[in-house]
Amino acid sequence: MANKIALYSLPNMLNEYRKNLPLINAYLKGETIEGMDDGAGKIIGVSIGVFLLVFLLTVGVFLWGLILLITRWNEMEEWACIVGLVCLFIGLPVVTIILAYVSKK
Repeated sequence: MANKIALYSLPNMLNEYRKNLPLINAYLKGETIEGMDDGAGKIIGVSIGVFLLVFLLTVGVFLWGLILLITRWNEMEEWACIVGLVCLFIGLPVVTIILAYVSKK
């Protein structure tokens, strides 16, 4: 289970995006992908469209957590700031978001 979760971490998703950029560009332009029938390419075991959706959600949640942490840094307890920062960069931006909304000085 942990390996499946790590598969969808932000660093891995960015790496897969960069590695498969020509495939993703062809998918977005609606071009046929050489060697694939019906454009049925897969990235980390899911179709390209699902990968792009999960990738955008992952980046969006990371940015949401980062912005919340920056804007509420002075309003949060010190321990919550540190835990939020660590969680943000180990791939748990949801914990950062929860801490930013819950923790108050």
